[in-house]
Amino acid sequence: MKVHLHRVPFFLEPDYNSRPPDFTETHDTRMIRKFGSKETFLRVRKSHGLIPRGEAVGLNADNGWTQENLTRRIQSSTLNAHRLLLFVAQEYGSVASEKLYAELNKHHFTEAGVLNDRTLLRAATVEVLGDGAEAHACESLLDSERGKKEVLAVVDAVSAAGVNSIPTLVIDGQHVISPTAGTEEVLGGLRRAVQGGVQGHRALAVPVF
Repeated sequence: MKVHLHRVPFFLEPDYNSRPPDFTETHDTRMIRKFGSKETFLRVRKSHGLIPRGEAVGLNADNGWTQENLTRRIQSSTLNAHRLLLFVAQEYGSVASEKLYAELNKHHFTEAGVLNDRTLLRAATVEVLGDGAEAHACESLLDSERGKKEVLAVVDAVSAAGVNSIPTLVIDGQHVISPTAGTEEVLGGLRRAVQGGVQGHRALAVPVF
């Protein structure tokens, strides 16, 4: 069975795009604002269990997956990161875009990297594509408006489809797996999709930033 994973853009904070390009805030500041108090935020964080869920799939302190690093995260607009990922997928293929996606996640979740920072975006691109013509093409993209309309159109379509949290997994446009699902739930959803006769063996996932 062939499975194609297709990631689509999603904005955790759409209002960031109306802020100055260099706007950032700490993760805790964002979450306390979202939930109304630090106490409520801490209760939600505990219920989400990101640390144990990460450990279940091989993330741990050895690769930077710690509560301390998650707390150090700096939030910003992710529009440019999504434009870059879209460009790399279109020009260099899904394997390259997946590697870039993983590199950006590493910087953001374990190194407090700002996803709207041009230096970070370039460094991640060079890490994946090398410091040659491909990286220079990506830099030229970021100097332009290319991909902005496409990213915003997909974000609107995802919102219109009722997706309001991430990572949401949609299989063949009909089997939806919740962002809170654990490993066994995801496997169960995949099995049900296969048993129900997946048409074309397609999977779509919404990114985690």
